Amino acid sequence: MKPGRGWLIRLFFGMFFGLAEARAADFSNLPRVTIGSEGVMLRDWLLLGSFEAKADEAAVDVDFLSKVGQTEAACRTEDIARLASRLTARANYGEPSANYVDGADIIDFGTLYNSKPPAGSHLPQTAVYAACEILADSDREAWMLFGSDEGAKIWLNGEQRFVCREARQMMIYEDAVRLPLHRGANLLLIKVANSIGDWMMTARLEPDAICAARTILDRNEEFLSRAMIGQGAPLRLSESRMPDSIVLDVEIENFDGVAIRSLQLGVNRPADLTDMPRGLYRAVLKLGDKRYGQNFYLGSLKELQADMVLKCGDVAKDDRVAINLGTLLQRLEILQRPYAPGLGDNERLAFVHDNEYKAVYTATEIDEALGCLAKGAEAFRHRPGLHLRGFRSSIDDQVMHYRLFVPSSYRNAGAGLPLVIVMTTVFDAQRPYLESIFVANKHRDAERWADAAEKLGIGILWPGYRVRPYGNPIDSTHFDEVLAAVAADYRLDLSRLYLYGFCSAGMTASMEAVRHPERYAAIAYLNPVLHRLKNRFDDDETFNAFPTYRAWLQETDPLIPLAGIRNLPIWIIHDGADPDHGPLSHSVDFVEEARAAGNRPRFDRNKTSPPIRFAISERQLDWLSQQRRKEAHPINFLSDNSGGPLSRTFAERFILVEATGGGEADRAANQKLSKAFQESWRNTNYVSCRVILDKELTQEEEHQSHLVLLGNSQTNLVWQRLASLLPVSLQKDGVTVAGKSWPGNALALQAWCPHPTIPGKKIILIGSYSPVNAVFGTLELCQDGWFDYAVWDNSERHCRLVAAARYSGAK
Repeated sequence: MKPGRGWLIRLFFGMFFGLAEARAADFSNLPRVTIGSEGVMLRDWLLLGSFEAKADEAAVDVDFLSKVGQTEAACRTEDIARLASRLTARANYGEPSANYVDGADIIDFGTLYNSKPPAGSHLPQTAVYAACEILADSDREAWMLFGSDEGAKIWLNGEQRFVCREARQMMIYEDAVRLPLHRGANLLLIKVANSIGDWMMTARLEPDAICAARTILDRNEEFLSRAMIGQGAPLRLSESRMPDSIVLDVEIENFDGVAIRSLQLGVNRPADLTDMPRGLYRAVLKLGDKRYGQNFYLGSLKELQADMVLKCGDVAKDDRVAINLGTLLQRLEILQRPYAPGLGDNERLAFVHDNEYKAVYTATEIDEALGCLAKGAEAFRHRPGLHLRGFRSSIDDQVMHYRLFVPSSYRNAGAGLPLVIVMTTVFDAQRPYLESIFVANKHRDAERWADAAEKLGIGILWPGYRVRPYGNPIDSTHFDEVLAAVAADYRLDLSRLYLYGFCSAGMTASMEAVRHPERYAAIAYLNPVLHRLKNRFDDDETFNAFPTYRAWLQETDPLIPLAGIRNLPIWIIHDGADPDHGPLSHSVDFVEEARAAGNRPRFDRNKTSPPIRFAISERQLDWLSQQRRKEAHPINFLSDNSGGPLSRTFAERFILVEATGGGEADRAANQKLSKAFQESWRNTNYVSCRVILDKELTQEEEHQSHLVLLGNSQTNLVWQRLASLLPVSLQKDGVTVAGKSWPGNALALQAWCPHPTIPGKKIILIGSYSPVNAVFGTLELCQDGWFDYAVWDNSERHCRLVAAARYSGAK
């Protein structure tokens, strides 16, 4: 792309989102905007750049214009115009040049300049200048609402008005910058720097501080500098987000909504709260005909948690109420943990402030629930809002969690709740859901989704996970249990259930649609993964050599079955912004297969960036909300046949049966195996499994649960009792399974079979003739258990897989 010949870049549906197209032109005139009585987006700019700093320089502080005959602080409009013409005339490929962008709510420099360095690349920092003129009919003041990724400096008529040196992500209207305008044309010059990742800016002009504040608050009602105020500290307006000249009338309400104090609050006018007792409060301000409120806590995070624990401890509650209150209390405890190491001072401060906001949000939910219980009302059923919820899983009696948004328009007696289910993507960090990025860093994202869903009158369900999701039977069980928990608390509109899949969640959304083709009214995808290429995302290719494994992958790939489903509207968008998210080939394969089957999915290919991506999701939410099934089917929960029967066993109620027989060495080896299995379960499920000694297993428990027997028929009393009825034999010199034998004196076995005396129940056998040889390449069988049996050889220094297969015709 040669700078002097113009850029033909359309970022993404400019007609919808007002993104940038750059073009070369006559630079004698800068883009102009007139300031009047209403706010206006700054969409048209002259760009100069990009400029590259030296390896040890921070680009935001380098005066690149001084290197080309000007200076940042002394530039006039005519200087910028001359410089633009000169840069373009002499520019070679890759050198700084001048171009116009127009119609852009968000300027995506990373796409325009093909520069989005990945983390760890250690490339020199870069910067671009954006210039325009503001026309005023008199000397007056205006305010610019600004956001950038990353640091930035702003000059008005050569005077520096703003600087940010943070390596930050862009937030719309993050900064309020005062602009003292003179009559006529005023030169606005902005420099935005970049070191890694996305590189962009957005700006809006407001005629006065009140208009600026209203625009900010219409987007996000947060206006206090902190959500948690230490006792003795003053109440303050946000210094960066709110105009520094504004003074607002604020009412302080207690948590029953009773006004207890009136005060005036400004960035430079804090309010004294020293005589107010510790507790939750709400600050309410009025601008014109609108009221805006923000909750805050007077006290410390530790005191907040102690207050909530004390309040909840006095409430008589059933198991469902206890689980949901416990979920919120657990979240408060997590928010007290220290900030991540390695953060700079500004990042640490942002982390602390964000945690305080989330803690107050969580405490507010607890207080509202306790208020309902005190009145004898439902605390968790039929309640609008954005909630974290819990339920007790039937697999291991442990509490699992999910997030749910219900719009204020929901009525229990009405048509029911339309529900968009946002499937969970694969992730790297191994943490339980309440500690995950989906709950922590994505809280703000959930609020944005909730705002969009509120306007459409639909619910949003984030089902969470119990293992890293990859379409295994245990994922399906968790999903079914979450949906059952939601259906128990809310009346669902069964003709308006939808799936949404981004990236790897596209595969699990597809598998769910194939499992229940009659359930969903539509599916929307963004950059989806649609093929199932392996049984889990971190598969180390242990099983690739086995034809049965490759055949099983082919059987469980959802793409072709999904393509053949009739009357299921599907919309795929592939934005190409990140090659690590959803191969384009998957979407193309699906569209071709669907068309061959006589279906017509909607497929759009566009170019955009992650901060803009949510605008796509909003459009897809709108589209989903308009789809409806002609016939609604009741929710029924079927067993998942996508995995092997062994992995399906771990998606149902089971109990681990420890061996107590044999000699001292046998008992020690079997105890080691039990601990290894339990540790593996905790690593994948983040909770403990149910465990019992073989001599303590009751008949009632045996009839209720699948049994996982450890050891062998000599050391495990239950295995010994059933040995003659099992299709498995462990010998000193080999292993036999269903008539097939493998020789070896250090073999270990994993296998399942039906319980020989209890219909519908299964037995899983994990052991070896000699317990010290019971070593396996994997014990994460809820994910890896695609097979019916596997034989491992521990005779060499490493554990080697000898056989892995399925019983003929196994279901």
